[in-house]
Amino acid sequence: MRLALHPRGMTFVELLASMLLLSIVLPVTVGAILYANRTSSMAVRKRDAAFLADQILQEVIGTESWEDGDQSGEFEDDFAGWTWEMTVSSWDVEAMQQVDVTVFYPVQGTTYSETLTRLVMAEEEEES
Repeated sequence: MRLALHPRGMTFVELLASMLLLSIVLPVTVGAILYANRTSSMAVRKRDAAFLADQILQEVIGTESWEDGDQSGEFEDDFAGWTWEMTVSSWDVEAMQQVDVTVFYPVQGTTYSETLTRLVMAEEEEES
């Protein structure tokens, strides 16, 4: 059995090179993970915001409360900190009204919004 006279380990230069490589790769990797996390959170919240906006649209159109004009509100429980606004505006066709519901939601300190729009038939007022 032959023993090595000079056991092989890492030299100081190799250690510095590996530390330099890690100092370049590690921040890029962490940045990519944070970006992926933010994108995933935004996608989930955007889907939830669209769902909530659709629910509000269905409610205000079904109850015809959209005729009362612009409205706003806040969500509770699972969506605390989320708000919504509804605006009603005239559309190109005389008998139609455009109802927009915008849901505002936070993602990592920044507020984003999702808007859904529906057209509704406005009831014509009868002349006496």
